[in-house]
Amino acid sequence: TAEGNDCDAGNAGGINTGFANGVIGSDTDIDLTDNDACTPFDPPTISLDKSADVSTYAMVGDVINYTYVITNTGPDTLDPGVASVLDDQVLVACPAPTPLPPNGTVTCTSIHTITQLDIDNGSLTNIAIAMVDEVESNDDTVTVTRVINLPPVNVPTLSWQGLLALFMLMLFGFHRYQRRGHA
Repeated sequence: TAEGNDCDAGNAGGINTGFANGVIGSDTDIDLTDNDACTPFDPPTISLDKSADVSTYAMVGDVINYTYVITNTGPDTLDPGVASVLDDQVLVACPAPTPLPPNGTVTCTSIHTITQLDIDNGSLTNIAIAMVDEVESNDDTVTVTRVINLPPVNVPTLSWQGLLALFMLMLFGFHRYQRRGHA
C-alpha cells in the first residue's frame, strides 16, 4: 500500500506494484499483486488579508476599525473551522467555528482607539497572523499614520477703502513722530 512517505519520496502519481510467487499447501504459483495509486498530499493552507478603514488619524480618541479576511487556500475543507487572529496591538473577535471549504472565507474584526502614545509615535503599525484548525497563515502588516490638522488661519481682507484708511493712519502717525523731533 502506498503511504504518505512513499508519495513524498517521489512516487506521486505512480503505481506501486508488488508480486509474490510461492507455494501454499498443495497450490502452486499463487500470484498476489498489489497496485496502489499514490495520491500526492497537498497540505492545508490559509491566507490573511488585513485592512484598516482609515489610513490616517489626527487626535486621541479617533477610532480605527480593522478587518481580517481569512481564506482557505488549500484543497480541503477545514473542519471544525476554529478561526483566530493574533494581532500585536489589539484583541481580535472571530465568529463561531464553522467548516471552511476551499476558497471559503471567514472575517474577523477589531477596533483600536488612538492614545497619546499613538500621537507621540506618529504612526501605528501592527502585525497579525491567523490560524484555522492549527493551520497558520502569512503575517500581514497595516500602518496608519498621524496627520496634523492645523486650525484654519483667518487672514483679514481689506477693501481698497480699508487699505486707504490704513495708509492714512500710518502717514499721520509718521508725521506726528517726525514733529516730536525724531527725524
